[in-house]
Amino acid sequence: KSPVGNLWYKSSTLMTVVQGCGRAVRSKDDYAITYLLDQQIVKLLTENPGLVPGWWKEAI
Repeated sequence: KSPVGNLWYKSSTLMTVVQGCGRAVRSKDDYAITYLLDQQIVKLLTENPGLVPGWWKEAI
């Protein structure tokens, strides 16, 4: 895989995770706890912090 293709997969994965976490929250008064059980997410987030929104990083 090319570095660009690899970045696409990482970005797509993290976008899906962020969207999935937001599925339980529909308004500013909603509250949810989401558990990410795959240990690879820690590695992906640590190595690619710029691929997720700042507000999301602050929330985890």
